[in-house]
Amino acid sequence: MQAVALESARRRSAMAEWFGRPETVLAVAATAAAALIGAALAERVWVGLALLVFMLYVALAAVDLQLGIALWTPALFFEAVPALNLGAKAAGLVIILFWLTAPGRRTQRTAGQAVVGFSVFRHQPGLVALGTLLLMWLSLSLLWAVDIGEAATDLWHWWALGLVFVVVSTAMAEVRAVRLASGAFLAGAVLSVTVGLIGAGPDPKNPAGSAGTARLQGGAGDPNFLAAWLLAGLILAVGLIAATRNRTLRWVLVAAAGVDAVGLASTLSRGAFVAALASALAALVLLRRQRRQVAGLILLGAVAAAAWLSTSPAAWQRMTANDRGDGRVDLWMVAWSIVRDHPILGVGLNNYTVVESDYVRRVGPIPWVDIIVSRAHEVHNSYLQLLAENGIVGSALFLAFLVACLRAAFLAARRFEALGDRRNAALANAVLLATFSMTVSGLFLSNAVDKRLWFLLALGPALLRAAVDSPCPSEKNSSPERISAADPSSPCTERSPRPVDQGIT
Repeated sequence: MQAVALESARRRSAMAEWFGRPETVLAVAATAAAALIGAALAERVWVGLALLVFMLYVALAAVDLQLGIALWTPALFFEAVPALNLGAKAAGLVIILFWLTAPGRRTQRTAGQAVVGFSVFRHQPGLVALGTLLLMWLSLSLLWAVDIGEAATDLWHWWALGLVFVVVSTAMAEVRAVRLASGAFLAGAVLSVTVGLIGAGPDPKNPAGSAGTARLQGGAGDPNFLAAWLLAGLILAVGLIAATRNRTLRWVLVAAAGVDAVGLASTLSRGAFVAALASALAALVLLRRQRRQVAGLILLGAVAAAAWLSTSPAAWQRMTANDRGDGRVDLWMVAWSIVRDHPILGVGLNNYTVVESDYVRRVGPIPWVDIIVSRAHEVHNSYLQLLAENGIVGSALFLAFLVACLRAAFLAARRFEALGDRRNAALANAVLLATFSMTVSGLFLSNAVDKRLWFLLALGPALLRAAVDSPCPSEKNSSPERISAADPSSPCTERSPRPVDQGIT
C-alpha cells in the first residue's frame, strides 16, 4: 500500500510540474484560443477575424510590451468608430495586465536594456507627488460635488489615465521605444485622416460649418479634437525626420507629414491655428541653434497656408467669422461666473454641465443660450473647466503636473545636446513641442482627459530616463561643464577618479 501511495504521489507531482511549465501553459492557451476562434468563425466571420487579430496582438504584447504599446497607439485615434474604440480599450487592459505581471519589469538595467520600472521617476519625485495629489484632490471633490453620480462617472477616467501614464512612462523608457511610440502616434494621425478623406462626411454637429463648408472629422468624430491630434503628429513627424538617417524612411515620414498637413487644413480649426502659432514661437525660443531651420519651416508653412486660403474662400470665411467661437465665449462667461461663486473647491468634478443652466440669467443676454440650457456643453477650455469644477487647488495641481512633464522633455533635450547627440535631441524637442501644442489646444477644448495628451505627457519622463541612462560622451564630443549645465544630476558630472600611484619600479 505504501508503494502504491508513493507512486500515486510521484505521478501527481510529475503532472503538476508538467502543467506548470511555460510551454505547457502556452500550448493549452493556444488550443483554447484556437477553439474559441473556430467557434466564432462558424458563428460570424467578422467576429472570428477580429478575435484572431486580438489574439495575435496579445501574443505580440506578451513577447514585446513596447511593441504592444506602439501597436495600440494608432487605435486611440478612432474613438468615433465603436469597434476600434472597443478594441483599443481591450488592448489597453492587456498592456496594463502584462506590465503588472511581467517578471523583472522593475529590475535594474541589464544587457543594454533600459530600466523599465518605477526608477523612471527616481529623479522626478515632484512629478509623482503632483500626479498623486491631483488624483486625490479629484477624488475628494465627490464630497462637495453637486451631483455625485456625474463626478463618479468621470473620476475613473482620471485614474485610468494616471495608470496609462505610469505604464507608458516606465515601459517606454529608452530612445528606441520613444521613437517607436512617436512613429505610432504619427501613423494613427495619418490613418485617421485617410479614413476621414475616403469616407469623409460633414461634421454631424455642424454639417456645413460656420461658412458652409464641410469639416474633416476623421476617426475622432470631432474636427477640433482631430486638429489638435494632427498638429501634434505633424510636429512629431518633423522631429522624426531630423532624427533618422535612413533616406527611405525619411521620404515615408515626409509623405506622412504631407497627409497630416492636408488633414489639418481640412479640419478648419481655428484653435489648431492658434496652437500652431504658439508652438512655432516656442520653437523659436527653445531651439536657439536651429532657429534658421525653424524659421524656414515656419515660412514654408505660412506660404502653404496662405496659398490654400487664397484658393478656398469658404475656409477663409470660417477662419475669420465673428461667431463668438461657436458659442465658446458664452460658455466661458458662465464658467467664470461659477468660479466667482466657488473659487476654492469648485462645484465638483464633471459638474459644470449640471449647474451651467442656473447661471444663464446672472451672465446676461447670451446668443448661444441653447448650448447651455437645451444642449448642455462643456466649457471648451480645459483649464477654465478645471477651475470651475475643482477650484484653484485642482487647477493649480493639473497645471503643475503639465509643467513637470514638459520640463522632463526639456531636460532630456538639453541632456542629449550636451552629449552631442543631435538626433535624439531633435526627437526630445519634437515631443516637447507636440505636447505643448496639445496643452495650448486645451484653451479651446475640454481635453484634460484626452488619452493622446496623456500619452505625450508620459513620453517626457520616459525620454529623461533614457537621456540620463545614455553613456557619457568623449572629450571631443562634449565637456563635463556643458553636461553639468544641462543636467546637474547626470552621472557624467561626477569627478574623475584620481590617477593611481604606481610607485617606483
